[in-house]
Amino acid sequence: MNRKSIILSAWLLTSAAHAFAQQEVPQESTFLNPERVTIKDSRDSMNITIKGRQGEPDFTFSRTVMYPSDEVTVTRERRTHPSFPIPFGVNSVKGKEKAFRMKGTRTFVVNGFECEISTDSTVSISRKPSPFLTDAVTDSVFHIPGFVEYEGKTYQVTRIAEKGFAGNIDIKHLVIDEGVKIIDFQAFICCYNLESIHIPASLSFVGNSIFGSCYNLKSIVVNPANKVFDSRDNCNAIIRTKHNELVAGCGGSSIPSSVTFIGETAFANCRFTESITIPEGVTQIRESAFSGCIELKSISLPQSLEHIDNYAFAGCESLQSIVIPKNVSFIGKILFRYCNQLESITVEKGNKYYDSRQNCNAIIETESNKLVAASVGTRLIEGIEEIGREAFYGVTLYELHIPKSVTSAEQWAFSGCNNLKSITVDKDNPIYTSPAGSNVLLTKDGKTLIRGCSTSVIPQEVTTIGEDAFCGVNFTNSCLYLPEGLKGIDHMAFAGCTNLYQVIVPSSVEYISEHAFASCPDLNIALLKGGGKALGSYAFAGCKRLGIIQLPEGMTTIKDGAFRGCTNLYGISLPSSLQEVGLEAFKDCPCEKEVLQLVQKNNNTSQTRETDQ
Repeated sequence: MNRKSIILSAWLLTSAAHAFAQQEVPQESTFLNPERVTIKDSRDSMNITIKGRQGEPDFTFSRTVMYPSDEVTVTRERRTHPSFPIPFGVNSVKGKEKAFRMKGTRTFVVNGFECEISTDSTVSISRKPSPFLTDAVTDSVFHIPGFVEYEGKTYQVTRIAEKGFAGNIDIKHLVIDEGVKIIDFQAFICCYNLESIHIPASLSFVGNSIFGSCYNLKSIVVNPANKVFDSRDNCNAIIRTKHNELVAGCGGSSIPSSVTFIGETAFANCRFTESITIPEGVTQIRESAFSGCIELKSISLPQSLEHIDNYAFAGCESLQSIVIPKNVSFIGKILFRYCNQLESITVEKGNKYYDSRQNCNAIIETESNKLVAASVGTRLIEGIEEIGREAFYGVTLYELHIPKSVTSAEQWAFSGCNNLKSITVDKDNPIYTSPAGSNVLLTKDGKTLIRGCSTSVIPQEVTTIGEDAFCGVNFTNSCLYLPEGLKGIDHMAFAGCTNLYQVIVPSSVEYISEHAFASCPDLNIALLKGGGKALGSYAFAGCKRLGIIQLPEGMTTIKDGAFRGCTNLYGISLPSSLQEVGLEAFKDCPCEKEVLQLVQKNNNTSQTRETDQ
């Protein structure tokens, strides 16, 4: 460390000691990666021990304190003593590969509020929901205070914590007192008896989805003195004044004509009447703006609209029809996910970028002939050349026919189409095929299976089960026998499959990728006759009913998290070739200890043989 750095370090230590000498210092702190880091606080320093990962030694860092950034820049260095002091008040440690943020906090409870003291001695506030078994809700006003007192000290409340008041169904009328500056993500989600809220002049930040599932919220009033937000024209919404962006609304909101943007998640999970009209002047609907509005049957979009972002109407289960105005020049992904009653999509004539040709009930990018958004009423017509990324994601499809003109289906084009029972391809299609009765989508050579369904019969010629091919499928046959000759199972190929009781992987399989069978809730038995030398990360993670697994001889490595969360995995047949088990590969499994002991035994045996030779 150079002389300047030493001087700066000494200065910061001295300053920290003076600054916090009269304050109670938090007794515990954590990094975002607690498996590796332990912190013990004293009055003027934090003693940090960094523990190496499996196979690594413990280590510490040399540091250079840079004034006035309050950061400690660290480089990895192995030492005898794995700890070093950092002045209290320094709020982050940055390494070459990862950045960790200290969370120096102390919590207390006062008047039913849980308060967390930040390093600047301000407070983040929350309140656990209490049991509430009656429909009668008091009309009294509930206050979230701007200041709290504890043990003779007064703390300013500056933040309403993330999900801080989630599920507080006993609150009907809410006033947030002056001093509060931040309402964090989903702060009031599921407060379904909440009817009115008053926002203080001090508020300067609003997180996403703060009123999600507040189905009875009708009145939102922002203090007129607030310089960042307003609720102009009695709109019952929070509007970012400078940008004319509506950032949070409710079922009782009306959108003023002066609004330019509907913000991200602004109306997510709101209860609307059957229809809503967005006024002229709005140019952009941002991500998930109306997602989860389950009672919304129709929405009228303005001619001024130019941009519709990802998930804008996802989960609008009652939505029946929509018209895309002619000036819309950008449409995001997964626009109509789980809109299970949407049968009519129309793009206005004159739109230069998109169309819904031949009443196909889809949105097609005109220049590329790419289908970018679909619904339950969509028809794949001749002339469409591409099916865009996630175009049918979550759409309830029962039949899928690929016409001759379609030559490209992008990643996850049919993800979440878990009700598919029939897949066919035009015989003249140059890229894809589907043998009669197979109900699978294959590459033309018949070797890669791109998409399957509950009634699929995997042809013997298939060598690769592609990424996401059967993800989420509800299998008709509970036993899955993969064909001999198969060589690879790609990422998430069978993830989340239901009614899948047993799977047998043939000896020909050379690899099983990450998450290949993850989160299959009904999977009990997996017999792997093949699988290559390494089982992919999280390959069977979250299969809570998995009780028996057989791994093939020749497999040397089980990668990170492969069986994490398999809480009923008692019967496991391990190969004598197994030498390495990744991090948390058997976390929460009853056989974890025995597996690690066997691997250690195998390694010792292998080392002994090498020594003898």
